[in-house]
Amino acid sequence: MNILNSVNEGTLKESEFVATDLHYFKEKPNEIIIFILGGATYEEAREIGILNREKFTNILLGGTFVHNSKTFLAEISNIGKERKEEFGTNDSALRSY
Repeated sequence: MNILNSVNEGTLKESEFVATDLHYFKEKPNEIIIFILGGATYEEAREIGILNREKFTNILLGGTFVHNSKTFLAEISNIGKERKEEFGTNDSALRSY
């Protein structure tokens, strides 16, 4: 949300977004499109809805999936399993991360 607020206020730092042509962000944009690979959550969608009402900017949220608590936790669990398979570690080594 900090990035969205920075875009909305025209204070996005060019040093942090070197591939972005920031002169487009000096004024408040009319539309912002956010796409989240791996999926967005209902909480993120709610926050975008609040920003749409408060900031008078049209923010569109998209993603590869809309997660609820069960699917989000399942995806986190899969990341741990993939890490275990990739590095051949045991469960105790994974817990140290």
